[in-house]
Amino acid sequence: MIKYLIIIIFISFSAYGFDPLADFQFAPEQPKEKESRFGGYLEYSARYAPKSGKLIQNRGKVFLEADYEKERLFFYASAYAYYDSAPEDWQGDTEILRLYEAYARYNTERLDITAGNMMLRWGTGDGINPMDILNPRDYLNPVAGARTDSRLPATMVQTVYAGDFFTAEAVFIPFAEVNELPEQGSPWENRSLNELRRNVPVESENKPDGTEGAARIYTTYNGWDAALLYYGGYADEPLLKYRNGSILPVYERIKAYGFNFAKGLSNGTLRGELAHKEGSFYGSGYTIGVIGFDRNFDNDGYLNIQLFTDSEGKEGRGFTYEASDKYFNGDLKAGFRGTHYGDDSGGFEVFSEYYYADGFTLKSGVMLIYGKPSTVWGQYSDNDYVYTEFKFSF
Repeated sequence: MIKYLIIIIFISFSAYGFDPLADFQFAPEQPKEKESRFGGYLEYSARYAPKSGKLIQNRGKVFLEADYEKERLFFYASAYAYYDSAPEDWQGDTEILRLYEAYARYNTERLDITAGNMMLRWGTGDGINPMDILNPRDYLNPVAGARTDSRLPATMVQTVYAGDFFTAEAVFIPFAEVNELPEQGSPWENRSLNELRRNVPVESENKPDGTEGAARIYTTYNGWDAALLYYGGYADEPLLKYRNGSILPVYERIKAYGFNFAKGLSNGTLRGELAHKEGSFYGSGYTIGVIGFDRNFDNDGYLNIQLFTDSEGKEGRGFTYEASDKYFNGDLKAGFRGTHYGDDSGGFEVFSEYYYADGFTLKSGVMLIYGKPSTVWGQYSDNDYVYTEFKFSF
């Protein structure tokens, strides 16, 4: 029923004076010259948790990227390696060498085809995005400040067609990507999983063998952006089931239907999303809605507020917020941001970012996690941390 309601809402946008051709213009395609680029960054980051008196991150990282473009072809590849001494406390992974994004794109006037390992962000919000489920979450960095930092690339094929009235996009994921379980004993292992692992063997990996797919269609008219979205694949989080003397993470197939919009106003942007998800993982179904507003003040100040609610209860209701400003000719950005849920749990961060000369960045801040131990966020309240990060980009 919900999916038909979403379709009706979208059709209603088109029914009342909707003339997509009015504002839809295509610039003539310009010939592209051969161009290549190589770069990357060196980074050191540390997170200190005062309650435990331990570093929960102590990492040195090297990130490299390169791209090449000639006429209609574009190639991009990136990889990183790091050493983090903090996981030694829970016998986790201290050294990681990973191919990050690596893809090729073929561009035409109407059709773009991209294939490879990549990040693909869907949604209009800057906090809660119900349909941002194509890329799995990084269990080593689940509460990253920026959303892209908490996700990992996935292997996929993306096709985008730009028509006169709309743009259509289809995505095929040949190898299902889901969230891995956190390492045993790590600060981000949830309490119920920790208790299970103490009493019963728990398999760490059981990725599904199936494929995933998604599609969206979107258009723009008179400052309004509107989109319909569909996803058919697996729930990112597993159900833990007892089989043959051990606990096995089982990922159930789901379907998700979404609608989102964004409207530029004279002093900011209004954004909204609605999503309905079906499958045994969600029981009788799960619906969530988000409405938000963000504004820039004289290119320096920034404010963002989002309200969200769902069909399940207090844990899925709440708000996100962020406010920041720039100082010293824009070299220093400072502010605060957070998420608060209806069960009185959430996270609050005070942050600063200082950009010095060309390529040098210093970030620092405090992350506070609060709530009762029985809540989703409150179980990590011992992980309050102070952090710092030095980065040199080249």
